[in-house]
This record gives sequence, C-alpha cells and structure tokens, in this order.
Amino acid sequence: MTYNDIVSYYLYLGQFPEKHRKSQVHLLLGPCPELNFTFSVLEASQIEVIAQNAKMCYNFDMKRVILKCRLKSRDAFEEKLSDIDLDFSPIYWLHDRIYIPKNYRPHSNFPRLIMRTEMKAVDKPPKYYLILKRHIEDSGVDIVETTIVQDYESVVRIIFQLGFKLASEISRRRQDLVMGQGTNIYLDKLERDPHYYAKIESNLDEGDSVTEARDDLRKTFATLGESNYIDSAYFEL
Repeated sequence: MTYNDIVSYYLYLGQFPEKHRKSQVHLLLGPCPELNFTFSVLEASQIEVIAQNAKMCYNFDMKRVILKCRLKSRDAFEEKLSDIDLDFSPIYWLHDRIYIPKNYRPHSNFPRLIMRTEMKAVDKPPKYYLILKRHIEDSGVDIVETTIVQDYESVVRIIFQLGFKLASEISRRRQDLVMGQGTNIYLDKLERDPHYYAKIESNLDEGDSVTEARDDLRKTFATLGESNYIDSAYFEL
C-alpha cells in the first residue's frame, strides 16, 4: 500500500470538504514508517494531482453494477452454467473484517472498508487486501477499489484513525468464473448460513447505462433460474 493510495482513499471518503480546498488540507494519518510518510500538510491542488495520478479518486475503473441472489439450488445453478461451458474455479477461503464510519446507516451512501484475507492454497501464504466499497443509492452504482496490503496491522491502525469502527467479520468459501470482459460471477457459502449466494459484478465504462447494465444482470440470473435478489451486504444479513 502506497502513500498515493492513502491520499486517494482520504479524498474519496470525503475527508476534504469543498470549503477547505481553498486553503491547506491536513492529512491526519500520523507517523507510519511502514508507509514511508509522517504528518503532512499539502496544498489542495497537490492532493488533487496526486489522486489523479493514482487514478483512484472516483474514476470509471472503480464503478460497478453488482447484483446478488440467494440461490434456490447451488447444483442447478452450476449445472446451467456448465451447460454453456462456464465452470467455477476451485474453492478458496476468504475472511473479511468490515469497518464502517461511526455514524453509518444502511442504504445511505456510506463507504465501508474491508480488510480481506484470501487463502487459495494451504501450501501458500495468504494474501491481504484493503477494499473500499460504497453503494450510491440514487444511481445504483457501486464504487469498489482494491489495493494489496503488506503490513496488515499498520493498515488497521490507519483505518481506526480515519474514524471507522469494526462492524463485523465474515468468513466464506468462494468460487468464481469470468463470464466476459469486466463481468464476473462469484459463488459464496458463508459460515453459519445454510444458503448459497451468487453475485455478478460488471464493470462500467464511461458512457455505459447503469439501467441497461442492471437489466442485463437480471436477465442473466433469470436465464439461470434465479430471482431471489438480495440488496444488503453480507454483514447486514
């Protein structure tokens, strides 16, 4: 995780109100040798340039349409995909720690940060990621950004300093497949939940219609015999 990553997350999370951009902006991130920076004061114009160069501040690469279903039958769902030569990956394990702002309210455009542990093979070390997610209710778009984490505990301390709190921990077994360019299906089995869930994520390019993209995902699920849509995040179920 880099200095640019942190600045971009800070910008996106709304820590720099418009009225403060006319003067200097303080990055209250504290000393952090692992990330190679300390307390900093930057001109707002400098921060904008850094975020633009990092290509992480609300750009089109971050925008996705996501649709999730609780499956009636995992076997039937997989069989229909296999019939069109689409097969899921081997099962791997994920553990997410979900952090939310202290004033978080569901379905209110609030961001959340996820510290993810991913283990795809028992003979290989796990990988760690920091994921930013924010669902924009008015548009139906999800903003998603992911960065690799080298120092897990340092990033967690930064998350708490940003004013987030730990809301939940979710473990699950996951399989995935690529349906097409920018479109993926995930098959999830949560711990302590008897159901299977399928999620389709489709990246949006500039000029794409959110309504058309969402309709396409609904048609895909309908073709696969599923329609029990879930609007909440896993930690809210």
